[in-house]
Amino acid sequence: MANHPIQFIDIEVRELSIKRTRPPLPMDPAPQIIVQSGKGQFDAADKVIRVGIRAIAPAPDQSLSFSLCVELVGVFAVDTANFDISNLDPWCEQNAPYILNPYLREQVYSLTLRAGSAILLPMLQVPTTRQTVQPPC
Repeated sequence: MANHPIQFIDIEVRELSIKRTRPPLPMDPAPQIIVQSGKGQFDAADKVIRVGIRAIAPAPDQSLSFSLCVELVGVFAVDTANFDISNLDPWCEQNAPYILNPYLREQVYSLTLRAGSAILLPMLQVPTTRQTVQPPC
């Protein structure tokens, strides 16, 4: 089985912050955590691209007992001999966030757990394509 021409090679933590603004109350609403992603420029010399993902709370219309920011950057090596670079932007927008999401979930969970209110981000549903498997003859 061949490796994919884009490989996840490193993860950088840019920010881990949580600030408790008041003690949590039993009637506090479930937090709405906003997850965003973005990409940098492809480094043709090193053949890498960086894709960022972050979780922030509260949403502007919420009053929570804390504020939170977790920002991570994934570093991906691109085998340009086996990957059409014109497809890199869509790959970064559509695929990279699914790769980085488990790392974001873990950082949000462990940070909020240490602050006394563990939050587990929901799992994402990864789009799949159906493949028909032919039975052996």
